[in-house]
Amino acid sequence: MIKSSADLKKYFERTDNDLNILVSSKLKYKRWQIPKKSGGSRNLISPPKPLKIFQSEIEKFLSPYVDTIIARGGIKKQNRVKAAEYIRKSNLIIKLDIKDCYPSIKKSKIIQKLQSLSFSHKYAVFFAETITLDNCLPQGSPCSLCIANLVLNELDHSIIQSLPPNTKCFRWVDDIIIGLDKNVTKEEAENLISKIKSLFQSFRYEIKDGMTLTPISREHANDILGLSISRKINVNKKWYREFRSQLDHLRNNPLPTKKELNSVKGKLATLQQVTKNHKNKPRVQKIRGIIKEIELTNK
Repeated sequence: MIKSSADLKKYFERTDNDLNILVSSKLKYKRWQIPKKSGGSRNLISPPKPLKIFQSEIEKFLSPYVDTIIARGGIKKQNRVKAAEYIRKSNLIIKLDIKDCYPSIKKSKIIQKLQSLSFSHKYAVFFAETITLDNCLPQGSPCSLCIANLVLNELDHSIIQSLPPNTKCFRWVDDIIIGLDKNVTKEEAENLISKIKSLFQSFRYEIKDGMTLTPISREHANDILGLSISRKINVNKKWYREFRSQLDHLRNNPLPTKKELNSVKGKLATLQQVTKNHKNKPRVQKIRGIIKEIELTNK
């Protein structure tokens, strides 16, 4: 891949000096915090425009090398509804969350991964410098999700190798969901949990708030990636209430931003996916009408 200045010029139309300038621009990152639903705060960043453009180029260049064996988040033609549908018919569900996922991906891991993709040491370090902030992967960079998937692919493969036959598994960025079939006993599932804990320790990752083992109920809702799973897949009531509240806010406040409009359109797409086979299609039609009304009012 990138082993020389000629390769850098060929694939990115840049020079070593260009990379040095981009690395020095890291001082111009903007930083802020947003509250987490679970409590505490999430640190977000925004890179300066020239660096952001280069990070977007990195994402486009490296994304074909992400192994999608279990990776789903940030992968084209994948979404939460497809992921939930894939896992829904399992008998037992193991759920775990990688603690501080982005900060736990250190510069050294990124350098190692780039070298495994045929980057020379020099350019692996150069690129890692343009990707990282404070020695780790930041949340908010255009290439952070792609880099996270690349680095976590090694953990993905180790998890797959430890699973019993006919087991379904996917990782949505930092959420890992494992679906066990009816032949796996609760005791075997608990032994699997112990194996996965050991794997995490060997890769120097931590599991946030432990792991949960849940039987999938056909009568009562189970939460998978914020979706309500039982006989059908649906959005949960809290999600829907917050969506309607967001729509009401946009109707009552003139001049919504493009970002706000894209947000409600994205949520409408999710709602359409989960309700396409349900009886409550009218709610989708009603919300589509509200969004059109908002757009027409603000033309």
